[in-house]
Amino acid sequence: MADTNGIEKGNGTQLIAEEYQRLRDDEKMFRLLCETSNSAFIYYNYKEDRVRTLANWDHFFDFPISDMKDLSRLYESVEEQYAIPFREGLFIEKQNRERQSFEVRLKESHIFVEVEVNIVYDDGKPTDKIIRFKDVTKLNAQKDELAYMAYYDMLTGLYNRNYFVRLLGEFLRLADRERRKVAVMFVDFDDFRRVNDGMGLIAGDELVQLFGQYLFDLMSDYVVISHFSTDIYCIAIYDPLRRQKCGDDLSGD
Repeated sequence: MADTNGIEKGNGTQLIAEEYQRLRDDEKMFRLLCETSNSAFIYYNYKEDRVRTLANWDHFFDFPISDMKDLSRLYESVEEQYAIPFREGLFIEKQNRERQSFEVRLKESHIFVEVEVNIVYDDGKPTDKIIRFKDVTKLNAQKDELAYMAYYDMLTGLYNRNYFVRLLGEFLRLADRERRKVAVMFVDFDDFRRVNDGMGLIAGDELVQLFGQYLFDLMSDYVVISHFSTDIYCIAIYDPLRRQKCGDDLSGD
C-alpha cells in the first residue's frame, strides 16, 4: 500500500519551495525595477510605522528619510512658494483621498519634480502610502520650447507667421469696433539672394537675425512684427495716426 502521507508531505514541500522561488524572483524583479528607475519612492506602512526610501533617491535628495518626522526636511528642500502645497499634498489621507499629484522645484538643484502620492485604505483606514518623485525638468523644458515655437520665430525672436496672422485678426476686429485703422507693411531685403550666393547661408541668416533684433525693439501693444519668411518681415500697426511715433520710428526719422 502506497504511503500517502509521504506523498502529501513531498507535495507540500515542493509547493513551499516553488512559492519561495516565486517570491525570490518577484523580489529580484522589483529590485531591478527600482535600481533602473529614474524616479524615487517613499514607502510608509501605517501599522508598523515603518518608512523606506527606494530607487534613485540620491538624484533628488542628499539626506535619508527614516521616520515620518523626517518629511519636514522635504519641505525645506523645495523653493518657498511650493512648501505649503507640498506639505498639504503629502498628507492627503487627512481628506480621505486616495491619490494626488503636483509639481515642486528643488532649491539647490533647481530640478522640477512631479510628486505623486497614493494611499491604500482598508475599511476606511489608511494602511500604506507610496510617494513617487519623478524628474520632469527636461519634459518641462521641451514643453516650454514647443510653446515658444508655437508663437515665435526661432531665428529672430519675432512672432512667427501663424501667430502674427492671429494677432492681426485681433487688431482688425478691435479696429472695427473702435472705428480705427490698421496699417500693414511688408519689408524685405533687395537682392537677398546675392547675399546667400556670395557670402553663404550663414551670413544671410545673420543678416536676417540682426535686422529682426532691430525690429524687435519696436514692438509694443500697438505694433506687432513677424518674420514672415526668408527675408520678409510683416509689420502691423494699430491706429497708426494716433501712434504717429511708431511710424516715425519705423521710417527712421
